[in-house]
Amino acid sequence: DVSGSYSLQDAGYCGQISATLTISDNHHCLDTAPSNTININRPPSVSSVTITQPNACDGTIYYDGTFTDCDGTSNVDWEVAFSDGGSVFGQGSPFSGSYQLQQYSSFCGNLQATLTVTDDQGCKDTMTSNTVDVNQRPSITSVTLTQPDPCEYTIGYTAAFSDCDGL
Repeated sequence: DVSGSYSLQDAGYCGQISATLTISDNHHCLDTAPSNTININRPPSVSSVTITQPNACDGTIYYDGTFTDCDGTSNVDWEVAFSDGGSVFGQGSPFSGSYQLQQYSSFCGNLQATLTVTDDQGCKDTMTSNTVDVNQRPSITSVTLTQPDPCEYTIGYTAAFSDCDGL
C-alpha cells in the first residue's frame, strides 16, 4: 500500500479531478487502474460589501456587494451582521437590500456590517463594510405655551428635545 498527497498546480482550479495509477515491477510488467473522481472545491470569495444611509432622517440602511464561488453562487448562503446587533440572511449573488436599524430610536454613531458567505461545502469568507455615521431625527419630548400676563398679547413657551449627535 502507498499513500500521500499532491498539491494542485493551479491554485484556482475548481471542478472534477481523477487520476490513473500505473505501477511496474523490475521486469517492466505494468498494471494501471483509474481512481474515483472527486469534486475540487474552492472557498467563496467576497469582493465587496458597502452600506449607506441616503436619508439621514430615517433608520433605513442599504447594503450591497458581490462575491464569487467557483461552482456558482446559487448555493451560497450569506449573512450581513450589523454592528447594532441585527442581521439579514439570503442566498445567491450579487446581493442588495435594505435593513431597518434594530434600535433606531436609541442608536446613533458608527455602524458597520460584516458579510459572511458560506458555500455548499461549508467553506466561508468574510469582509467588513465601510462605516456609516448613523443619524436619527431629533426627538421633541414636550412643548408648553403660557400666557404669563392675561392682559398682554405675549405668549411664553418652553420645549424639551434631544438629538443623538447634538443639534
